[in-house]
Amino acid sequence: TIEPHIPNSQGDDSRVHVCWRPDASLCAVSTVDVVDQTRRIRTYKRESLELNSVGRSEDGSGKVVPNLLPQIAWASGGCSNLLASVQQKGKRTQQVVFFEPNGLRHRDFPLR
Repeated sequence: TIEPHIPNSQGDDSRVHVCWRPDASLCAVSTVDVVDQTRRIRTYKRESLELNSVGRSEDGSGKVVPNLLPQIAWASGGCSNLLASVQQKGKRTQQVVFFEPNGLRHRDFPLR
């Protein structure tokens, strides 16, 4: 199970992290919100810098994905529809999580 919120001090430096999609059509930004101290990933359109999506749970609940760590990266060229990040699961376990351009979380795998 994933705890609802692990305090920021555990591996999160609270800095802003930015990553461009390989075709440069979208920019992903990982930030910690001041209101609830939860890290969120937002994607913006290149042309207008309009918000494209916010990382959300894939279960349709619209919940923000909890316990994200700062790292973000788009998949390379041929598969640039996925954005990867790392999620803390408990105190010792982390998993790589993937997001679609629409912000929905889509699959994961554990790190050992």
